[in-house]
Amino acid sequence: MNDQGIEIDISDFTEIRARRLQDSLSSPRQPDKIMTYHELAGFLFAVCCCPEPVRPSEWLPLIFDEKEAVYQDMEEASEVMGAIMSLHNRTNQEVMDRQPRLPPGFVKHDEPAANFQPGAHLSQWAKGFVAGHSWLEEIWSDYAFAEFDEELGAVLFILVFFADRELTRRMHEEMCSPNTTLEKMAATALSMFEDSMQSYAHLGRSINEALMEIEYSADPPEAARKPGRNDPCPCGSGQKYKKCCEGKPPSVKTRTDKIYQLKITLKGSKPPIWRRVQAPDTTLDRISDYLLTAMGWMGGHLHGFHARNRYYGVPDPDWGDPDMIDESSVFLSNIVSTRNKKFSYDYDFGDGWEHEVLLEKVLKPEPGTSYPVCLTGRRACPPEDVGGIHGFYEFLEAVEDPAHPEHEAMLEWAGGAFDAAKFDVKETNEALDEVARGGGWWEDFQ
Repeated sequence: MNDQGIEIDISDFTEIRARRLQDSLSSPRQPDKIMTYHELAGFLFAVCCCPEPVRPSEWLPLIFDEKEAVYQDMEEASEVMGAIMSLHNRTNQEVMDRQPRLPPGFVKHDEPAANFQPGAHLSQWAKGFVAGHSWLEEIWSDYAFAEFDEELGAVLFILVFFADRELTRRMHEEMCSPNTTLEKMAATALSMFEDSMQSYAHLGRSINEALMEIEYSADPPEAARKPGRNDPCPCGSGQKYKKCCEGKPPSVKTRTDKIYQLKITLKGSKPPIWRRVQAPDTTLDRISDYLLTAMGWMGGHLHGFHARNRYYGVPDPDWGDPDMIDESSVFLSNIVSTRNKKFSYDYDFGDGWEHEVLLEKVLKPEPGTSYPVCLTGRRACPPEDVGGIHGFYEFLEAVEDPAHPEHEAMLEWAGGAFDAAKFDVKETNEALDEVARGGGWWEDFQ
């Protein structure tokens, strides 16, 4: 059972499947620098212990060093990706249960120094863990304080000990007395290794749970607390609630005392497709309108926000996730309030458009400026229903090459020429202004 109460079957990742995954990752077809099976296990352990959730779309490219994996056929590709996700699910469940384990098929050498050998499972696991923790180190450092930092440092020393014998030898020379040999240290590290895994998982999960308790228990979404008629209106107008927003639809609930500068980037786009937008603190249903408009989407598909292990959208009693939180009851500031923090916005679950939204700044409103406003951006939004990011680049290949067999068909489907480099900030702001005033053609769908 995970945090959302969803059953996860971790028995699917058996030792037999582990051997198949190991054989596939070590295939001569795969690119250089690809992780071995045990490196992958160490890397995923670091990912699953991170204080903030990390989505598969973020960590999967790192497994193959940003290169494209090579498979014999679709059956093998499906088996490998299924095995990777099964290993992730197994690891994640063990971490949440505070009972992390080394992966199926793992062998530790009784002779401590033998675990330094390049092919040793413990050495490979530690190298993968180093890669994962180093990638996520900035997130850990956000929550560092003296006592915590000391405990984390001691745990990390054990978990990275067998990653590199030469580095460990130099650390030993700098840190230890002559009476403590490297062999004695290796024996101690080996005996403490699995306890250190448990401590690392406990630290990560404890921070994650504390953050969620602060954000969702101690400070429930203000939009869910109805103000009294004589209370100040939560929209920030300075008027009493009864004379301002009482009786009006939720879409007008906006606080104007703070402006959030967001950078929205379409995941997987190369070169990046992005927009920089400033918007007032308002409910997520309005933020969704702003994000769709700034990017250039039509808005006729389902969408959702993902932040801190919670999903926000438009609940549907007959279909969808029963744990989804109503986006109209939550303000932007309830899911992100600290600069350089991120959340995800998903649009069109069929095509699977994922956006990374970064909070760059929290500002005071500029006199005479209407919000939301798009400051800048790069490149055109993909056409709707083009088949996701991979379909988009296949589409571009066809429309940009007159000799391509599907060139004419794709141009006709797109309604004429498509300029992938085009972005017009003036047109975008005109559209944002219309949406802010309650316009937008998708109003018919609401």
